[in-house]
Amino acid sequence: MSNMPEDTQHKLEILNVRLATEPTNHDIFLQRAYLYADTGNIDDALDSFGHLMQLTAHQLKYLAPFCMVLHKNGFSSQAAELYDDYCHRFPKLASLFYNHAFYLRLAGKYTAAIAQYQHALELNISEPEEVLLNIAVIYSDHLRQEDKARQALLLALQVKQDYVPALYNLANLAEERGDKIETETLFRQVLEADNKYYQAYARLADVVTFRDVSDPLIAQMQQAVTERDVVQDTRINLHYALGKAFDECGSYADAFSHFTAANKLNSTTMPAYDAMATEHKLDQITQILDHSWLSEHMLGNDAVPIFICGMFRSGSTLAEQILAQHSKVTAGGEIDFFYQQLKNIYPEQFATVSTSDLTLLANRYLEYCNERFPSANLLTDKRPDNYQYMGLLKALFPGAKFIYTKRNKIDNCLSVFFLRLGSAMNYANRLEDTLHYYQQHEKLMEHWQQMFGQDIYTLDYDQLILQPEATLKPLLAFLGLEYQPGLLHFFDAKNAVKTASVWQVRRPLYQNASGRRHNYSDFL
Repeated sequence: MSNMPEDTQHKLEILNVRLATEPTNHDIFLQRAYLYADTGNIDDALDSFGHLMQLTAHQLKYLAPFCMVLHKNGFSSQAAELYDDYCHRFPKLASLFYNHAFYLRLAGKYTAAIAQYQHALELNISEPEEVLLNIAVIYSDHLRQEDKARQALLLALQVKQDYVPALYNLANLAEERGDKIETETLFRQVLEADNKYYQAYARLADVVTFRDVSDPLIAQMQQAVTERDVVQDTRINLHYALGKAFDECGSYADAFSHFTAANKLNSTTMPAYDAMATEHKLDQITQILDHSWLSEHMLGNDAVPIFICGMFRSGSTLAEQILAQHSKVTAGGEIDFFYQQLKNIYPEQFATVSTSDLTLLANRYLEYCNERFPSANLLTDKRPDNYQYMGLLKALFPGAKFIYTKRNKIDNCLSVFFLRLGSAMNYANRLEDTLHYYQQHEKLMEHWQQMFGQDIYTLDYDQLILQPEATLKPLLAFLGLEYQPGLLHFFDAKNAVKTASVWQVRRPLYQNASGRRHNYSDFL
């Protein structure tokens, strides 16, 4: 208890004094369990909760709220274990299996989560269409088994016709595989079933190409963005969609106005960008992961992953889609393994990391990839911000190849500003912040280039657009591959694309995005 805040320690002392005279007061055990969970003392929290449940004959009304507290404090695995115990105690209660699956998913145990969802269905849980939707999301987002996701969604629609979330997710799957006609049809079906499902307007705008500001969809979105009952998240997406629509119509002032409104609202959903913290982190990376660190920590792993990284919106999806047409290459997409594993510990904990820990990390990544892409020969991982981990990745996989995608700085920053990115990319909401981040990422790339530049290939997006074959041949030589004629037919590929560039890479190479800065020179 020494590392607890004084007021928490004081509250616990009071509760313990009360327990001495009221040893069967279950309310005290509940309060203790919550206090311990909130301060990270998970063993004590579970112990107190165990006493509570024994005193109340395992009344389930306490289970769900306590597990939410565990999840809030980062203990989703422990919540899943608790539910596992109660699934055995009450094997006929469908809701327990449903909640168990929920926490298994949060804990990253996806196959087990699907099994528990299926068990909930077998127990005739109410609203089975929602269970099938959750199964579909796991198959699509985590296991990359889009066919099984589609099957689950179609089953949900058999259970409940016009179940809007299932239609919406079917449209997402159609979009990922590049079926434009089905995507548009499904999003329009969503709006026919519920014309206040405002998010579908924004998604439909991603599918269609706007040619005139009089397009009815623009008017519908302009109306929707002003509605009182539009949730903030959807309002933000509608502003981004209107920006895209006006941009395609050549109405750049209106486009920039909506992109600015979108980013202003989006900035309220996340912490403000901290330029000093960014500089500090990147300085730490260069100080810790230097030449001596790399030479001391290089593993003997013979895996040869291909990492495509750089700034977001720098052409990484295009690069991967082209390479995926090669007979020896499989597109992995934005594999978020390293981001999820390292986001709270990198780079600080790698100053004293052990070889065994690095070996475990490398093996877990390979297992993660093999589970999702079992037949892959050469697998590409195109999570752009993996550039931060290049030195670590080089230590884990000495044979790894890195493709660093780069494009004109202002075009790249504008493209970031025109797209809604997650809270980890909070620099995207202001052009000044995006430019600062761009400059910092260039500094770190110079560091990696000095350390192992022979394994980093810089792929220039603008050059690729202008001279595709001449640009690709040296890249393929760098990867030890021969040029194949079908590479430039990447737009016909049927693989799932799960990035914002999904429709751009379903078209032949085009030059519209190169030099885009000239359209917005009045606003920069």
